[in-house]
Amino acid sequence: MNNVYVRIAVYVLSTLLGSLPAVAMGWFSYQYVDGLIQVSIHVEGAISALATAFGLSAGVFQIWGKK
Repeated sequence: MNNVYVRIAVYVLSTLLGSLPAVAMGWFSYQYVDGLIQVSIHVEGAISALATAFGLSAGVFQIWGKK
């Protein structure tokens, strides 16, 4: 596999892995009510998930992004 494809895969996976702790804390929930799906998002948890995911992506970029 080409090195570029490996970098892209690691960027995507680091974003997903960075959001896992916030998902485990319950920042996103949904309920099935009267035939409709009700989604609720806790803003603080979503922001922490995005910050963690951005931090991991930035760490990967710091290692592999520069030539």
